Amino acid sequence: MDDFQARARAAAASFSSMNPAEALAQTLMNDKPTIDSAIKAYMSITAARSWSASDPNMQARNGLLCARSLSKKINSYRIPIASDSEEKDDSKVMEFGVVRILWNGLIDKGKKPSMVLGRQTLCHIFPSILEELKENIPDGVSPELFLAFIEDFGRLLDDAKKRIKSPALNEEEKKRVDIQDDDSCLLWDVDGGKAELKRRRDRRGNAEHERLTIEEIPEDEN
Repeated sequence: MDDFQARARAAAASFSSMNPAEALAQTLMNDKPTIDSAIKAYMSITAARSWSASDPNMQARNGLLCARSLSKKINSYRIPIASDSEEKDDSKVMEFGVVRILWNGLIDKGKKPSMVLGRQTLCHIFPSILEELKENIPDGVSPELFLAFIEDFGRLLDDAKKRIKSPALNEEEKKRVDIQDDDSCLLWDVDGGKAELKRRRDRRGNAEHERLTIEEIPEDEN
């Protein structure tokens, strides 16, 4: 335990001695789950959905082709230098610059950004990747299916960004969220969506309990 605490203090001291750009770079490198993990989780979701289709094997094959195309585009995309007119906020300019250096640096070293970086980095570049993906439909997949696949992946990325950025929801929003399943948790939560799946099981259990309770209420004999 003492050794762990000593290493933890050393890591904290090292982190605090970094300048803002270095600290941000370290944060992005430590961002989990990785993009690759999120794509695989999304594949699992689409595979589960496909079992209700008329041809689940074909749907699963199409999902795999879509995921491969998405992953390939992500790992081959080079982030261009932003023009001065695109962003005036100094902190955002710095953040984008760090993302660009990290991302392009990994590609230059022959590494896949999706295996190293996570949600925070992808949020910066996915809109640009999405536009390029729309122009490169993989062979053997209908444009409608491919567009639905990548746009839904982008929606879940955006949902996670909004949810993590604003965790303090008002009571009405909490009720709405509690009713709806949030698949973005299955892709981007650090626990791999375990808490979300437990919430769903608990909700189904409570609903079943309420149904049984209602059925057990005796009829009024009067």
